[in-house]
Amino acid sequence: MIENVLENNSVTFDVSELERLSPEPKGPGIKFEEWRVLNKEEVLSHSDAFNLGITIQTRVGQALFPDNIEEIEDDVEENGWNYRLPQPAVSRLDTPLIGPDGKPKYWAVRDGNNRFELKFNEFCCAVISGDEYDLLRYGCMANNPDSWSKKKDSTEEDVKAMIRRGFDMGKIEKTEDAVMNELMENYPKVRSRSRPRFVAEILNSVGQTVAFQPFNKTSIAEHMSTHFNVDFMGQDTDNGVYRVSKGWGRPAENERNAINLLELIMEHPELQVQCISHLSVGNGVTEEPNEYNAVALREKHDVYVNSFLRKMAVIVDNWRTGTLKLPSMHWVAQVNSKEKPNQFQ
Repeated sequence: MIENVLENNSVTFDVSELERLSPEPKGPGIKFEEWRVLNKEEVLSHSDAFNLGITIQTRVGQALFPDNIEEIEDDVEENGWNYRLPQPAVSRLDTPLIGPDGKPKYWAVRDGNNRFELKFNEFCCAVISGDEYDLLRYGCMANNPDSWSKKKDSTEEDVKAMIRRGFDMGKIEKTEDAVMNELMENYPKVRSRSRPRFVAEILNSVGQTVAFQPFNKTSIAEHMSTHFNVDFMGQDTDNGVYRVSKGWGRPAENERNAINLLELIMEHPELQVQCISHLSVGNGVTEEPNEYNAVALREKHDVYVNSFLRKMAVIVDNWRTGTLKLPSMHWVAQVNSKEKPNQFQ
């Protein structure tokens, strides 16, 4: 056991090591004040705040993780406090509060819930300042994904909640550009592969729509159920069709989709294959779809699919005898300002 971990559950912190090795906390609207070692009895924790009905950090679900706490304690006892990691952060309360334990609280934990819950009596932390929204956002941003600090990352729901709080506090406009900028600048690793769809989800959650609707297989299924009363994809013998959902726009995706359509029309010659199509958005698309180019892109992919199938050598004989049924393409509405969700395009 490291010498500075004592029997009375206290640990001796070296503020000079904090100053020398610890990265100063940074965030929009956040000012780093100083390094401190505080008595935890004077600090309002996430759990204390929750019991008092006060929000000091943004966690939609679980905020404390016993496995992480145990892992951090074991690491401290074996290796000492790691000053090179980003440290917990607190802000000074404008007005001291009486905590659930009946003792006055002068500080509020803004990041580092799990480290606050360690068995030690002292709390090694950075003191930061800023307005309430910036302090709340700091806690969410500080938990962006990384691979080395033994903490729990912010979830998608945490980020959604923080942005909605930004709407409520007048800090973020309810527009696509504003939400996209917020995600790219402050949460760059959260849903980075499907950011346009994430923007749509956030705006939809507050009753707003986007100019161009992004889809995936799950949301396509919901769309078909809501607007076409179709509750399942796949083989529908009663109606003589085989429905399949496909996204178009990425070269590898296009080829894979076309091959799969070929397989389906060969496997089910008695059925009409219906390809419920949407234009993909985000990383890898050859041209980002929008409300202006959607029609042209749809036509381009229709031509691609039919051309691909006609050129496949394995279907030449079927094509010549007229036994091959090409799939019918059904494009869902994505341009919200011009297209009706209960009609294919």
